[in-house]
Amino acid sequence: MLGALAGASIVDQEAWWRFPNLLASTFYGARVLRSGPGWPTISGVALQVVIAGVAGAMFGALFGKAPGGLRVALGIGWGALLFYASEMAYRRLAPFVALYQAETPTLLGHILYGLCLARMRPIVRSVNRSAGVSASWEPVQEAARVAVLESPTSEADSHEGRNPGAETERDTRGGSG
Repeated sequence: MLGALAGASIVDQEAWWRFPNLLASTFYGARVLRSGPGWPTISGVALQVVIAGVAGAMFGALFGKAPGGLRVALGIGWGALLFYASEMAYRRLAPFVALYQAETPTLLGHILYGLCLARMRPIVRSVNRSAGVSASWEPVQEAARVAVLESPTSEADSHEGRNPGAETERDTRGGSG
């Protein structure tokens, strides 16, 4: 979203740091609106990252398991909702942001953010698959059971409750143990 808003600022023949500095006016006041890139720009980016992180975590918790097409529609709606909610919050907390932000590029940036949120789940799932992370413990439990059954048994292992494969060995020998 920050990249899209920086690009929109450049298209409007403004400086790329316009939006981060506008967000920084929450902390520094109106003086940062005419300043160049610097610490206020970094604090504006940090504020946007925190807001987007919290909103993204909420989206994931609420809609992370929704099917793909529905999740995309929910992401677009979430981005638009976030735009209007932040607009109301900025009117109270950061009046310069509400006054000077360009609404159309900001709304489009929020919708792009929502689309990115909607696509995050499949990306994370594919990374987990390529890393060999299983979604269930069943394959791990099965591998442990096979390892126990294939291991040589000793007298200490044959005590009841210690070796899950001991019951199988007793049953196949026909003895009572």
